[in-house]
Amino acid sequence: MTQSKQVFIIEDDEPLRNSLVGFLSPLGFHCKVFASAESFLSWVATSTDSTENPACVLTDLRLGGISGYELFNELKQTYSNLVWQTIFITGHAE
Repeated sequence: MTQSKQVFIIEDDEPLRNSLVGFLSPLGFHCKVFASAESFLSWVATSTDSTENPACVLTDLRLGGISGYELFNELKQTYSNLVWQTIFITGHAE
């Protein structure tokens, strides 16, 4: 059985979040969206789906609250047994 390609999108800008889903879904990716790193971490802590299915994390670097980079470090530290393939995006010249 083939697993769907899962992408966790963490983006606080709703129009951009919707655009990313609109771009990735037709390519066969199952997108789960979150408006903040905090809501994503809360979901990961309580969801078996987050740790059983391989996924890619697509996160904005600049989020209100925990930043995308801080999120990445938290995932590495708390869930070190999992591989978190992460793509960072930003609309700012960093």
